[in-house]
Amino acid sequence: MRYRLGATLTLVMMLLVAAVGLVAKGPAAAGAGLTADTGQSLSLLPFISDGTPPMLEPVSWVGGDGSSKVVVRGNYAYINEGQHLLMLNVANPAAAKADGKSPSLGMEFADLAVAGNTAFVVGEIGLRTVDVSNPAAPTPVGAITAHGRPWGVAAVNDIAYLATDEGLVILNVANPAAPAELGFYPTAGAKKVTVAGTTAYLSAGGTLWILDVANPAQPNRVGSFDIPPGESTNVFASGSTIVGSVLYLTGIHSGLHILDVANPAAPRQIGFYGYSDWAGEGNGHYLCTFTGACLDRLNLNR
Repeated sequence: MRYRLGATLTLVMMLLVAAVGLVAKGPAAAGAGLTADTGQSLSLLPFISDGTPPMLEPVSWVGGDGSSKVVVRGNYAYINEGQHLLMLNVANPAAAKADGKSPSLGMEFADLAVAGNTAFVVGEIGLRTVDVSNPAAPTPVGAITAHGRPWGVAAVNDIAYLATDEGLVILNVANPAAPAELGFYPTAGAKKVTVAGTTAYLSAGGTLWILDVANPAQPNRVGSFDIPPGESTNVFASGSTIVGSVLYLTGIHSGLHILDVANPAAPRQIGFYGYSDWAGEGNGHYLCTFTGACLDRLNLNR
């Protein structure tokens, strides 16, 4: 199976995943044993099935003009349509419809997060905040540029986290119209950030940095994981998502790295799956990345 985002968005392939609560930015399905996770990007989009991984079939089709990011909250999917934020009503997945579209944000979307009534969009000109309280009229309200170009964003309550060229930027966004810097952790080449509780997982180069952000003004490194060079060459860490105390990390030119992060100071790899392999045999619960790699969650070291 291959699942990709192209020039247009096959939205409902994602909605089939979201229907059981497994979209990377959304609540988890209790039956699948997944915990809520905030701030993931679609660099890793997992789904669970019984038996062999199924083929996903679209039930409707919405979007276009370079759609490449999606967040699902309740009955709404937030996607980009070119440089615009599009709000789609997906209460009926078979008849998804656009309720509203923002004015141009003046940049291509690098990443997208949603918290409360605010969407956070990052791209070449920085962070833009968008009021989404009225789905018919998503409205840009604020902006900030800090510490280089941002590539990734996560948002938890009144705090936004940016992965930028220069490191991790932590912002107070209690007033979305005036984001204000709270703290900064320097590390070159940060691309994606995932936040769970008071821990931030920052992908930069070939390393996953694990940061304590309990005090946003003073983020501290507590651990790190370097993608093993023997598994591929020219690798770098991309997106990640967390299931309990297990973190799933994608490595470009590498594969899916499964890490035990119960002790953030000493993360350890407990499984790996290269993108060139296929785990479509046998029974159990399978996890797949959106590039097509799958593995049996019941046998992580296979």
